[in-house]
Amino acid sequence: MKFLRSAALAVSSLLLVSCDFFGGSDESQEPSATRTAEAPSQRSNAQEQAQDTPFVFQRTSVREDRIQPTLCLHFTKPLDPSADYEPFVEIERSVAIAVDGQALCIEGLDYGQEAELTLLAGLPSADGERLERDETVTLTFTDRPPVVQFAGNGIILPREDARGLAIQTVNVTEVSVRITRVNDRALVQRRITEGFSGAEGRYEYTPYDEEPGELSSFVYEGTLETPGARNVLTTTLMPVEESFGELEAGAYYVQVSDASAADRGESQPARAGRWIIVTDLALTAYRSASGLDVTVRSLSSAEPVGRTMVRLISQANEVLSSKVASRVGRVRFDPPLLRGEVGDRPKLVVVEGRGGNFAFIDLDRAPLDLSAHPVSGRQQAEDVEAYLYTERGIYRPGETVHVNALARNAEGYAADDRPGALVLRRPNGLEQARVRLDALEKAGSAYAAFELPKAASRGVWSAALELDGLGQVGSVSFSVEDFVPQRLALTLEADTETPLALGGTRMVEARLRFLYGAPGAGLRVDGSARVERQPNPFPQHEGYSFGLHDAPYRAESFELPVVTTDGEGVAALPIAPEDLGEGAAEPLRVRAVVRAEEPGGRAVQDDVRIPYRTRKVYLGLKPGFEGSAEREKPATFELRAVDGDGVPLSTDVRWRLIRRDYEYDWYREESGRWRWRRSKRIVTITEGLAQPGADAALVSTPELPWGDYTLIASHDGEDLASRGFWVGYGGRSADGTPAPDSVRILTPDEGVTVGQEITVAIQPPYAGIAEVAVAADGILSLEHVDVPAEGTEVTLTVTEEWGAGAYVLVSLYTDRKPGIQPIPRRAVGAAYVPMNMDGRTFDVALDMPELVRPREDLTVTIDGGDIAAGQEVYATLAAVDEGILLLTRYASPDPEDYIFGKRSLGVDVYDDYGRLLDPDTGEMGRLRSGGDAIGGAGLSVVPTKTVALFEGPVSFGSDGEAQIDVAVPDFNGELRVMAVLWSDDALGSASAPLTVRDPVPAELVLPRFLSPGDSAEATLTVDNVEGAAGTYNYTVSTESGSIEPVSGSFDLSAGERREASVPLTAGDPGVETYTLAVEGPRGFSISRTYQMETRGAFLPERRYARATVEAGGGYTPPADLFDGLIPGSVSTLISASPTPIDRASLSNSLLSYPYGCTEQLVSRATPLLYKSDRDDRETRILRETVETLLERQGPDGAFGLWRVGDRSASPWLGAYAVEFLAAAREAGMPVPEAALDLAHRALQPVSMGELYRAYGYDTRIRSPRYTEDTQARLEQRSSAYSLYVLAKAGKADRSRLRYVHDAQLDEIESPLAKAQIGAALAAIGDRGRSENALKRAVATAGYVNRGDWYQTINRDAAGIIQLLAESGRTEQAAALYFRADENFPDPLSMTTQEKAFLLKAAEAMARGRDQAFLTKDGSQTQSDVLDGIPTGERYDNAGDETIYVSTLTEGIPSEAPTATSQGIEVTKAITDTAGNEVDLTTLARGDRVIVKLTLNRAEQRRAQLVVTDLLPAGLEIEAVLDPGDAVSGPYRFLGRLTRADIAEARDDRFVASVIRAGNDPFSFAYIARAVTPGSFTLPGAVTEDMYRPQIFGRSASREMVIAP
Repeated sequence: MKFLRSAALAVSSLLLVSCDFFGGSDESQEPSATRTAEAPSQRSNAQEQAQDTPFVFQRTSVREDRIQPTLCLHFTKPLDPSADYEPFVEIERSVAIAVDGQALCIEGLDYGQEAELTLLAGLPSADGERLERDETVTLTFTDRPPVVQFAGNGIILPREDARGLAIQTVNVTEVSVRITRVNDRALVQRRITEGFSGAEGRYEYTPYDEEPGELSSFVYEGTLETPGARNVLTTTLMPVEESFGELEAGAYYVQVSDASAADRGESQPARAGRWIIVTDLALTAYRSASGLDVTVRSLSSAEPVGRTMVRLISQANEVLSSKVASRVGRVRFDPPLLRGEVGDRPKLVVVEGRGGNFAFIDLDRAPLDLSAHPVSGRQQAEDVEAYLYTERGIYRPGETVHVNALARNAEGYAADDRPGALVLRRPNGLEQARVRLDALEKAGSAYAAFELPKAASRGVWSAALELDGLGQVGSVSFSVEDFVPQRLALTLEADTETPLALGGTRMVEARLRFLYGAPGAGLRVDGSARVERQPNPFPQHEGYSFGLHDAPYRAESFELPVVTTDGEGVAALPIAPEDLGEGAAEPLRVRAVVRAEEPGGRAVQDDVRIPYRTRKVYLGLKPGFEGSAEREKPATFELRAVDGDGVPLSTDVRWRLIRRDYEYDWYREESGRWRWRRSKRIVTITEGLAQPGADAALVSTPELPWGDYTLIASHDGEDLASRGFWVGYGGRSADGTPAPDSVRILTPDEGVTVGQEITVAIQPPYAGIAEVAVAADGILSLEHVDVPAEGTEVTLTVTEEWGAGAYVLVSLYTDRKPGIQPIPRRAVGAAYVPMNMDGRTFDVALDMPELVRPREDLTVTIDGGDIAAGQEVYATLAAVDEGILLLTRYASPDPEDYIFGKRSLGVDVYDDYGRLLDPDTGEMGRLRSGGDAIGGAGLSVVPTKTVALFEGPVSFGSDGEAQIDVAVPDFNGELRVMAVLWSDDALGSASAPLTVRDPVPAELVLPRFLSPGDSAEATLTVDNVEGAAGTYNYTVSTESGSIEPVSGSFDLSAGERREASVPLTAGDPGVETYTLAVEGPRGFSISRTYQMETRGAFLPERRYARATVEAGGGYTPPADLFDGLIPGSVSTLISASPTPIDRASLSNSLLSYPYGCTEQLVSRATPLLYKSDRDDRETRILRETVETLLERQGPDGAFGLWRVGDRSASPWLGAYAVEFLAAAREAGMPVPEAALDLAHRALQPVSMGELYRAYGYDTRIRSPRYTEDTQARLEQRSSAYSLYVLAKAGKADRSRLRYVHDAQLDEIESPLAKAQIGAALAAIGDRGRSENALKRAVATAGYVNRGDWYQTINRDAAGIIQLLAESGRTEQAAALYFRADENFPDPLSMTTQEKAFLLKAAEAMARGRDQAFLTKDGSQTQSDVLDGIPTGERYDNAGDETIYVSTLTEGIPSEAPTATSQGIEVTKAITDTAGNEVDLTTLARGDRVIVKLTLNRAEQRRAQLVVTDLLPAGLEIEAVLDPGDAVSGPYRFLGRLTRADIAEARDDRFVASVIRAGNDPFSFAYIARAVTPGSFTLPGAVTEDMYRPQIFGRSASREMVIAP
């Protein structure tokens, strides 16, 4: 029985995959596409039988379930799928032939036909055998399967003069008809769709809410005769009067089916269902923030219909409001009615007219698509909107962000006296800071200066203005990153419009200038270019795709030559792709990245994108459907041929339609594991010839069944375009709701003013009645106008409501003419009319010199132009280094363009003209009635400075000016000075460059850091821009004297710039201050200082020693503990403890842990929670930990492992983080109550054992192949910990807690989880259950789960000790504590979890044994911190008891550590950008290299790994490569790259973390640039398992030499 169940599961799995149930992956579990899947013995028998069987034609079979029949000729042996069988098949018809295993399948014949086919002798099998003689077969096909469907996609049937309802059939002589009606008020419970069509023998599911069901009442049942030719689609009109009777307005549901199917024994006949709305009324609805405007008109005459009852119906079927339409058929519903939620949400607008007329608009449907009209712009605000700006777009952590907000109403006037707040939000969207505003003052403005945390997360931050009652009304975003300002401005000029031809060359001019004003002469310029697909190559051919969809061009790169700028700072680079891209089917482009090298080696870059055409003809395809094509219907495409400029060509284009069929073979490995492999076959369905010209050619396929299809277009025998598509799977035609015709509207060319009368010209596509609306944030006016075919003009009066501008909307409707124009036509148009805002715009000018000297005071005068007397005007002024602004291409604040600029159309337009049925299509049929009526870490300093100044808001004086003093810093460059002005009714802004420089700018360009032993060449540049000609002497020195002063001189003529190399040699790690002094003619003298860090060349090593010191004994740190460490880098902690568990060493070890996932952050900061005497550094670390954790909290309250929303943290880790934050809040840290409450709420489903509802956490357990963990274990430990954390907060579900104890405690394997249940029960006062749970926890200690990263025996023991003590069971805790403390390893061998939990245990059990002292030089101390290597220090135990002394030291190795592999290997390969290995001793400044790190694990266990690659000081990272760059990009030679969970390019290192299972190698890569000449240590890359320190790998260190 067990075997049968297993077999049944295997078969069901096979069926699911063979049916491609999950969408069909192209990946196979085996590389082979062999389709044989027998067991070995079966294969052997089959092979023996095959050898005895001759290759002969065996039988035929016919598939009749498709639009065209398929005949398959079966042979006794498999055929060759790659062979051409057409020469061996004779038939007097054009057919398509495809191999299907042992069958040759023929397509292209029609139903009801007979044909003769001959298989010729010599037809080969797959193994080379041949058919011995000709075989002739007579082919006879039956008729097409029956089809029943409705014509078109409409649902609205005009009530007056409607001849009938069009039914389409194939091979159906009569259909059964059933009509029901649904009460108007019940429509809100249904979705009114186009219904369904079902083929014979096929089950069709219709959603419950798309059928009338129990809401319907019977109207009619009978049959309709549908005569027609065999196998031909026939349209028959079902007579309205005979079926519907007197055609009453309302909602009907019509069902039709093949009446004769039952006679053939078919239980699933061909059938269709369709909603039909019978009405003579039409509605147009305009929805906006100002309300809902509705107009009613007649479908027959297009005239407005007044005095009708219009109701707004909610989702809950309640009448929200009823109003009688005005004489011109207009009704308005106020905005509050539209703001309801859930059941109060507006659903329908229903109109009831005279004579029972009825119509409705469903507000859940999409509004009209007006994207073809000029309605784009800034989003409309509902009431008040705010323009927010900062002084720049990028900041470093710890800097101050100045935010100013200007709040305006819909007309652009100040929104004063509104209370609210300015809010600063972190990249995860959570609040960092809030400044409360009692009211908006100073003409509706608000200002705040936000200081960023020094540990601010990198990423995009935002600031927003929130107003009470309105929420957020405006926001601004900015980046927080480690950046270095540019010194150069790079401008590129090239022809980017004319396509570059194959083999051609295009010149790019690069113009460089130093930001302090001098030309960038004598500088190196190079670059690289990539030939790639051009997105949207021909915008004039919207919707077309060019090229082969499944064989896209793979990008190729080439390097640009190195050139040098001339005396004016100009260089020309040729872009010559030569023959790259030759043969590509799609239009290409060349993206050229041009890099200019600053003095010192750093690069600034920009790019140009040039169209690139490698052929003369391109083919494009545009589908006539959205998503998938509809089943059993033709799929249509538009086909175009164009030249390289997109100009249409007249030419012959061959096309063919193919289908991809997939088959899956299952087989069983010797291990018993089932695997599968997939094979694919291509079937040609049909082909044809198209002749596109000025207009596109239409390609229409046959009616298609379910499947995966591709349309391929070729020119001159070469495939140039293809489009893959699915048939079925929810497809619908793109013309289901026809786009309206267009009305052209002509408006004034210039801005208009209030009170002005303007003329609007209407140029229609046909005559009709126009509804002319003026719209801003809502409908301002509406009128109806008769429009003749030649057009007309309308006069409109501009009012103040037009604000900064308004739209004119025209909807043109025609009447309905039965028999001539059975469907009334509708056309729409839109045009924007801007207001003239000259009177509300300040003419701002900045009065300041063009050039100032550094270190001087400057007064900037802001002139507001013609300011009216008594007008209160305010301003802000910012002056920011242009080199910072260029990094983000920051645009100066421009509030007038934002507030007074064009806004998007804030009105959605609804009507149902696109859902009208044609009641005149087809021949009238005869009805017959009858039947029943029943149914983290980095550099501490970098040698760069941020220059960004901000002042304001300030008030203007009575003279219309404001004067602001600016202290110009020590800086050579360009400041962009930006002023913003505002008053109650006006806005203005201006910006201007301000050059800041010494007469002779001098700069020392240092690397970002050095390492001990490095020798480097800094770059000194002295530019005599405006100084006297002569000798300039310079000296470079250090504060500590670590290098000998370097002196020299330049003889400079006017305008000359010279560079010199300054040799640097790095000493011990630390921060050094460099001073540059320059003196020259006429008393010129400057002095500038820079700070640079000497960072260790290798990651620090940590070493540990422990000794027992008896009473009266002494201790001297062992000298060999410090062997091989750089003395200046060594820091040592010597501490005493009364027990072997040394809390000081544990704390120090945790606090110096380098990495920072959420678990490590919490564990690292845990010691600080227990210190009442934290110093400033410790308080800062604790505060920054809290801030970082909160940055990783998502809106759902869950915490990410590395960043917000990464869903990589387990729910257990979530509980760990929440427990820490709660304790930090009790310790006085700034943990917002709202954030903690949100975190507790995220733990609630975890505590209930409902991990599937813990959306923000990773609740999955991977394959048992990679872990010993189980889903049950994860749920048990996560639920227990969450219950404990919630119980401590008073938020646990008591009944759930008791239930877990009573019913599940025996099932819980983890002793720590049992102890947490016990402690949680103690927290709610249930001591009996608590005692039992804790006792069981102690009894089961020793549990091991290697699949849980955080679990060890020692961690669990320490946690149980803590919980016992916390629950008041100190004796039990003490017994376990003293039993366990001798078993704990030294801190360097512990995981962060072990250290943190052990520290908690030590704190809980320190009573009576919490102090031990050492005596040094007569003074007692518990611990001693030494900088440098100890030199014989002695520590004595002057007490009466034995103490334990620990020595924990950290230092940088003086020699390169050897390569090692302890369970994991890491290798580092360095190549050039083309993949060639580079000689690291012959690099030159400006060279770019790719560093590839490959990791190889020895085991398959799932683990969290981190890799750290310290940079040599001469390299700087340009970019971290994405896996996509190595797949289809220019770096394919790298092979597959891994996407890291987190990857950072820091100043001095690359760091990545990844969770990985299995032992397949995986790689990361980044691009670096050689910046600083010199000789540098190239450290080895280091990787480790973050929770098993013994799993560790390091690559070899090398030397790198960079030539100038």
